[in-house]
Amino acid sequence: MSAIRTVRGPVDPSDVRTVDAHAHLHIAPGPPGSPVLADEAAAEAELRGLAAAGGELVVDCQPGGCGRDGAVLARLSRATGVAVVAATGFHLRRHYAPGTGPWAQDEDAAHARFAAELQGGLAEAPDVRAGVVKAAWTGSDPGEAALLRAALRAAAEAGVGTIVHTEAEGPLDGLLAAVADAGVAPGAVQLSHVDKRPDRGLHAELVAAGFVLGYDTFVRAKWRPEERVWPLLLGMVEDGHAGRITLGLDLVDAAAWRTGGGPGLRALPATVLPRLEAAGVPADALAGLRGRTAATLLATADAPAVTA
Repeated sequence: MSAIRTVRGPVDPSDVRTVDAHAHLHIAPGPPGSPVLADEAAAEAELRGLAAAGGELVVDCQPGGCGRDGAVLARLSRATGVAVVAATGFHLRRHYAPGTGPWAQDEDAAHARFAAELQGGLAEAPDVRAGVVKAAWTGSDPGEAALLRAALRAAAEAGVGTIVHTEAEGPLDGLLAAVADAGVAPGAVQLSHVDKRPDRGLHAELVAAGFVLGYDTFVRAKWRPEERVWPLLLGMVEDGHAGRITLGLDLVDAAAWRTGGGPGLRALPATVLPRLEAAGVPADALAGLRGRTAATLLATADAPAVTA
């Protein structure tokens, strides 16, 4: 039976209806300029608000070595009842201290690092198992291709999905080629932040190639969501592509949480989903956007229970 690997053990995908497919709950301080979310009490309040609005599962996309703390994620999940999926893998080079993390390793060593966190437990929290692989792609860093190969190989071996950070600009060709060369089904790969490129034709091509598209700028004013993500999403729904899209909020600034005066994590079930319903998105398409597509991406055939 397939299951989603969460920080407290396996969850049946059919039991999950509402998913934030790209979230951040805890980020310890790192290099200057990197985001910080280190208030555990505030994170707990955010998750309680999310649960009250109908949120059931979040994918924490912070990998090891750049601010992740699996023990904190497990405590938050236990305290609030919200399922949390932890990530192994790698983020952009700038979020690591020089000479640390996967960027300081060759491809084989990075693969071993990622595989160990998927098959065993997280480096900082051995009782917590990763349930997804995070990768980052800019198209310009010469070291990222090897790490991407390592990430895709580890994900394929463990039967889990891969979530790839993408930039608003820069070529995607190398990323798409790497997925093909690794023999990974594009349906097991979520391209996050692609709504920063509001090109409906490009998105249709990516869907036709089989990829899952992660839209996550709904409450981030910098990316002009009213002009960009909303017309894009409704157009993709109209074109019949809702089943290949996941939704998230990608809040990495404490000021965006309700405790900081922002919309908070609850905005996905409390604001985004009702707006889609009001716009006339069909029920089946809405169910996919709400969480079914994300749950399918996260589900694996081998998710033994862990104690957390």
